[in-house]
Amino acid sequence: MKHIIDILLWKSIKRSYLLISLKGFRASIRSFVDSDCRLNNYTSVHGNAVLENVTMDNFSYVTSTKMHSVNIGKFCSIASGSIIGGLAKHPYDFISTSPVFYSNTGEVEKGFCNKNDLFDGTIKKVDIANDVWIGANVIIFPGVKVGNGAVIGTGSVVTKDVNPYTIVAGIPATMIRKRFENKTILKLLHEQWWDWDVNFFIENPCVLATSCFDDVLDKYQKWRNSSK
Repeated sequence: MKHIIDILLWKSIKRSYLLISLKGFRASIRSFVDSDCRLNNYTSVHGNAVLENVTMDNFSYVTSTKMHSVNIGKFCSIASGSIIGGLAKHPYDFISTSPVFYSNTGEVEKGFCNKNDLFDGTIKKVDIANDVWIGANVIIFPGVKVGNGAVIGTGSVVTKDVNPYTIVAGIPATMIRKRFENKTILKLLHEQWWDWDVNFFIENPCVLATSCFDDVLDKYQKWRNSSK
């Protein structure tokens, strides 16, 4: 019943409130954002996305994906059909993996355990950094950290951390290649362009649509000096 009430509140009140209170916010009427989520300006929730216990920073969007206990940085692109976080743990070294034998939290009506400390089923948060692109139908396990600038290929199952500016794909996901040479990656991580003054991007359209970060950095430094 509580979940039904939460959905009705989202569709009738909270969605409208965020559309008014957040600059540039967009959300589909078919989506659901739980009350424990924290979204920022210029974020978008498309399709029938479901967000629970999610934080999402500026200029990131998610499309028709189920997310639970996830932190998302800036400028992230998350395609449809994915499941990110929220996957329950079960003890595979017990005789049975069924929670009716190690938990009294009531997953089913009848259980056979009077304790709740036999197994730690705490769901860890997924941390997605900045400028991350996640393809369609991806599964990311709880506790995984996805580094800045990483790319996760369509249909991947991510069970381990993904390094910054690395392209991964497969089941389980493994590294395909790095997006740039190490020198450029170190410079990108040091400069953290996602935290630059957004006015620079407004005044310099399409400035990041290039593979030469040195040119971008030079232009930004000149812009910043002229703006002082």
